[in-house]
Amino acid sequence: MMKIKTFALTLILVLLFGTFVHASASMPEGLKESALEGLEKFISINIDEFDQFGYKSTDEMLEATLSNGYPIYIIDYNKINDSKKANFKDIIIPTNQWQFIVESKGKPISFLRVEENSGKYEAILFGGDASYFNGAINKFKNDKKVEPILIMDGNKFFLLYVGPNNKETIMNIPSPSTAKQGESAKYNETEAILENLKAKTQKYKNIEKPEEIILGSSSDLNLLDEATNKEDSSTIFLTFMLLISGVAAFKFKLIK
Repeated sequence: MMKIKTFALTLILVLLFGTFVHASASMPEGLKESALEGLEKFISINIDEFDQFGYKSTDEMLEATLSNGYPIYIIDYNKINDSKKANFKDIIIPTNQWQFIVESKGKPISFLRVEENSGKYEAILFGGDASYFNGAINKFKNDKKVEPILIMDGNKFFLLYVGPNNKETIMNIPSPSTAKQGESAKYNETEAILENLKAKTQKYKNIEKPEEIILGSSSDLNLLDEATNKEDSSTIFLTFMLLISGVAAFKFKLIK
């Protein structure tokens, strides 16, 4: 049995390297290899707990392959009320993390998160339900014919489109729980969203760290009741993803 499992894990690593064809072409050096190594390592450690990570069987997990990968951006709330920042793309900043979709037999199953630290990449999170995320991205790419800019804000994801003459629109990505409540992926113009964000943050301008704002739609934005008291607002935006409904997350160190 051990020989069969070892052979299967070796085979899946070969398949992972052979089928990594969808991810962004402009990946930094070392990211692809670390993502593949992280996925293979996670599978080898957790193959017996396949059902806790969205897989129906050990075979389905063993056939997992890495698909599209996107750099994660977050909103810099300190820039929202800057009169020079007229576009949404001007108030977002890159993080040191990438979000990958993991498929099995061509079906999106879960996520893999990879983080850069001191020039080295490490897989840090695995799990969740990637079906709605993948569906929104496919709709976006079919509609806009370009790769999206992935924005994470609190426990929500959004896709930003920057078109001719800097015309911008944002698509929300439903989570599994909100999709069940009727939420669907749709576009919103960024002008109204920006104005609403500015009004909200102006209200709390005397707070050292503005309250976390969750993007909803151009006419319905929600502000959390309590101000976030933290040293680095970017950190909580990244780690709050762990609380997203239905996500089974696991952090591990790669064994060299």
